[in-house]
Amino acid sequence: MEKKKKITMGEIAEHFGVTATTISRAINGAPDISPETQREILEYCEQVGYVSRRSKAFKKQYAVFWCGNSRENDFLNALAASFRKAASEARCSVVDIPVDNDFDLGKVFSEKGLDGGLVLGLAFNSSAYLQIKQSTHPLVLFNSQVENNDLVACVKSQDFLAAISAIDYLVSLGHTQIGFIGDDKDPIANSERLIGYATGLQNNAIPYRYDLTFIGSGTETSGAEAADYFLMRNKAVTAVLSTTAEAAAGFIGTMNRAGYAVPRDCSVVAFYDKVAQEYEISALVCDHELAGKKAFAALKIFMENLCSVESGVGCKFLSKEKTCAPKRIPFRTDV
Repeated sequence: MEKKKKITMGEIAEHFGVTATTISRAINGAPDISPETQREILEYCEQVGYVSRRSKAFKKQYAVFWCGNSRENDFLNALAASFRKAASEARCSVVDIPVDNDFDLGKVFSEKGLDGGLVLGLAFNSSAYLQIKQSTHPLVLFNSQVENNDLVACVKSQDFLAAISAIDYLVSLGHTQIGFIGDDKDPIANSERLIGYATGLQNNAIPYRYDLTFIGSGTETSGAEAADYFLMRNKAVTAVLSTTAEAAAGFIGTMNRAGYAVPRDCSVVAFYDKVAQEYEISALVCDHELAGKKAFAALKIFMENLCSVESGVGCKFLSKEKTCAPKRIPFRTDV
């Protein structure tokens, strides 16, 4: 039988139209290679069976499990790149695994020879949630959690404290009528942000009003619905805290079409996303690099000590000119 020829790094480089150095840097998790390019190269290497000299010396094999549309999220891609870099520095390899309706966690661990994994974008209504809740394999989740499983660790952005800081900032500008736009697709983050919002109001002697709270799906459409809710019900908000920047974008667009401007009529603060940069609104930004490092550290701690951990990552508040003091009440107040 003719022995199958092994593919070389040069041939892989030719396939992608780049240099062999670029391929090497992608395989080894270099931070200057974009997450998308790195993912394509790693998937192709796996497909053609390429194994580098360095990868043979890898101590452990981990996976990044991508649930739902999490691969489309720039923040999660940056977090995964940081996780991959930390793994590479510890001489561990990382593969990407999509989580679909046919996903079988145990089978994937067996076939890929995995030692652990990072789960991104896990939702309570995900088909994989029960599998992960009952997992007998070391896993770490970001901004999600399962109960009664010591094999599953968690890294969370400190959204509670971040929401309080946002409310403190808005109040310092003179806002007292502050609305909240939530996301029911991410119940854990939504709960932390909502409680932080209410606590921030309480700390500033402002009563919490349930009628100034709109819980939607976190999408741009949901943000538009939130604007309609505040407009049609004559809620005199001068600022809003949105749990997603997509919802903030929808809110701003609908406000503009109704003849109201941001921030002249209503200031907006949103949690991290490049949409917040596009609209130049104030944002709460989680450190993706630190989150990725902590996720890998959580897996490493478990592998060495058989002990799962929960770790927090702080959010920085980035204020922009489009968040300002209230200049006039945009809606009628006869409610």
